[in-house]
Amino acid sequence: MRHKLFISIVQIDLPEGITHDGLEEGFLISGRRYVDIPGLLRKYYLLKDGAVTGGIFVWKSYKYALAGYADPEWKKLIWGKYRTQPKISYFNVLVVVDNALDAICRGSDYVETIENKRVQK
Repeated sequence: MRHKLFISIVQIDLPEGITHDGLEEGFLISGRRYVDIPGLLRKYYLLKDGAVTGGIFVWKSYKYALAGYADPEWKKLIWGKYRTQPKISYFNVLVVVDNALDAICRGSDYVETIENKRVQK
C-alpha cells in the first residue's frame, strides 16, 4: 500500500524560566508517549533560541497526521506545561533524501523503502 507521506511541524512558544536541560529531560520522558502512535514514523523534538519548542513529526499519511492531534488531552497537556496552544502546520512530502538509508525516493514510496531496508539488515 502506498502512503502519501506527511510531515507536521508543531511550534510552542515557551514561557520564561524553561531551561534547555529541563526540556531535554522532559522530552526523554514524554517520548514514551509517542512510541505506539499509529502512523507515526519519527518525531524530532526541537528548540529554537530558547524561546520556541515543538517537534517535527513524520507520518505515513495525512489521515494519521490529523489523528495524531485529535486527542483533546494532548492539547490540555501542552496548555498545562506551557500555558499556550501549539501551532501545527502540515506538509505533503514529495521526495525524501535519506542518507542514513542511502535512498532517494518519492514521499509516497518512502514507507515501503524504509520497510524494505529493515528487512535487508
